[in-house]
Amino acid sequence: MKTCFAILICLAIPVLTTRSAVAQVQQDQQSKQDKKQSKQDEQLPLGFDTSKIPPPDPVKGEPVARVLDNYVYQADLWPRGWKIDAEEETPIVIVQSLVLSKLRARYAETHEIKATKEEVRDFNNFWTRQLDLVGLTIDHIAFTAEERQQRAERAVIGWKVNRELYKKYGGPVIFQQANPMEPVGAYRKFLEEMQEAKLFEVFDEQDRARFWEYFTRNHTGWEVAPEDINFDVPWWMQADDDGL
Repeated sequence: MKTCFAILICLAIPVLTTRSAVAQVQQDQQSKQDKKQSKQDEQLPLGFDTSKIPPPDPVKGEPVARVLDNYVYQADLWPRGWKIDAEEETPIVIVQSLVLSKLRARYAETHEIKATKEEVRDFNNFWTRQLDLVGLTIDHIAFTAEERQQRAERAVIGWKVNRELYKKYGGPVIFQQANPMEPVGAYRKFLEEMQEAKLFEVFDEQDRARFWEYFTRNHTGWEVAPEDINFDVPWWMQADDDGL
């Protein structure tokens, strides 16, 4: 019996050794491919390969802009079923929003920026207090619990992205109702870098000038004083009981 067992072990060892060797070869090959891909990504401007941008869809007409590998068409900028007047100006504020939101989302993903449970809880507590100030409760808001969670996560991640952009680029910070600490100067430098690397483009010259106007103009009366700029603490944690 012992002899048979020993024979089985001897027969199994080459099989196991062969499998182990094959697995090691596969692992080495994958490691080489990963290193090669990583090196290629490092050589690309901000890790974005412009050669893989697809052509626009001719059925949708001339695109207004492109952000990453997605095109923005006129139909994307108006309510569904809206009769688009060729002479009407492009609603550039929507283009700004689409471009900036997608690029900031990519920044959060590539820098692994996430919201913690505590941060989400703190934001939701702030939101509840704001509703209390106007005599409402969370039940008056047409959001499900999941939607409230997603809203809070977006707010936290958005603040963290703004904090990192401000640390890197600096510049003016302005007050906005939805964002009391908007680093508009940092947005400008960030977008200039993204445009240079072809991560986005606005095709029409006039649209392009209008796109940049918000980020380059003086925001007199709305600028946050330098001594009041604080990205160390989320803006909703800086609010007092009377609101912002």
